[in-house]
Amino acid sequence: MAGPTKVRYRDIRVADKTDDQKSAAQILNALVSSITQEDLQEFVLSQVKRIIHGDYSGTWRDNFEGAGILSLEELSVGGSNETLANCLATDNVGDVVYVTGDAIGGKFQVSRVDITDPLKVPGVGLITSKSAPTDCKILRYGVIGVPALTTGKIYFVGSNGRPTDVRPVALPGGKVFVQVMGVAMASSLLLVSPSFNLTRVLPT
Repeated sequence: MAGPTKVRYRDIRVADKTDDQKSAAQILNALVSSITQEDLQEFVLSQVKRIIHGDYSGTWRDNFEGAGILSLEELSVGGSNETLANCLATDNVGDVVYVTGDAIGGKFQVSRVDITDPLKVPGVGLITSKSAPTDCKILRYGVIGVPALTTGKIYFVGSNGRPTDVRPVALPGGKVFVQVMGVAMASSLLLVSPSFNLTRVLPT
């Protein structure tokens, strides 16, 4: 009598078992509970899902970057204080940005601040990189490299939408909103820590 026929894993084109919602306790016992390679695959998929979403809803195949969830590499660099956002093509790395509207597809909507316009403040972070004209990352709190700083000085949001150690003053006939953006920890390191207690300054 012939023995059982082996089916190579490479010959399975579509898996019949693709559950990725197993709990942490179930995954812990994956090797004991698995009888077939497909059984083990479900635990692997579930672990991937938990790496992305934890106990929250979601699947291993979700576009987590599109939903604004940071990758492990991004978390190791900026932590949860750095996030993906949509900005304008005219916004540049190093610009301070404000929130322009509700999040779309898990991404914040931002643009460069204008300290003369009450609708374009307060700044919530700095653009750290752009992967496309309107795709950027913003740092909401933490240390970022900025050249030519004066160590120990307070940095404000400037009239050009970038950090400055010169407290903004209003031009004749106008007004500005003064916001502290952070402190220079070194000549090239700015601790971003936005203050949301803005001061409205009129011309003297």
